[in-house]
Amino acid sequence: MTGSSVVPDMWPRGPGALIRTREGHITFWSREMEQRYGFASEEAVGQVAHHLLRTVSWQALTEIEAELAHQSTWRGGLIHRRADGKPVMTGNYWYLHTDAHDPAALVTEVHYDIVPAGTPACGDLADILATIAHELSQPLTAIDAYMSAARRTLERAWPERTQARQAIDQAIGQLGRAKAALGQMRALSASLKSTQQQ
Repeated sequence: MTGSSVVPDMWPRGPGALIRTREGHITFWSREMEQRYGFASEEAVGQVAHHLLRTVSWQALTEIEAELAHQSTWRGGLIHRRADGKPVMTGNYWYLHTDAHDPAALVTEVHYDIVPAGTPACGDLADILATIAHELSQPLTAIDAYMSAARRTLERAWPERTQARQAIDQAIGQLGRAKAALGQMRALSASLKSTQQQ
């Protein structure tokens, strides 16, 4: 698991590793993963890795898995959540062992820090995340208020309102998702800042 084909030399020290099936069920959970995410090995083994860590990616996980099957490796940045709910931004390197067509093939995932904790770059990244969250939160909050008000108005004044209510409910739901993502960005920023100050 620690051969050069799995763990490149240029990575920072102390990456965490897990081994899972192609379907995602964890078969090995290292001590470093326990420290990184707060889940004990007994809690993690047998769980689907992406469900346990509530993995978020800009690319669909099915697309990542397809790339892994095709190339036997995948590398990229993902957001996971710790046992305490805090988001963790990590670099990931996945390695598919043996034949991609073998249903018994295992996958090694190595998770490592994108920006080393306590460095100036860590603080810079925290500032960028906080800025983006600040810039987007104000208009989204306003839109949320406008849509809620429009829904109340339509309920009082428009007899043919079923479709309008459904559309507004969907819009409010999407705004809720956007606000949750912004909350995650704020939490990431706060986490990076607190690590830098320790």
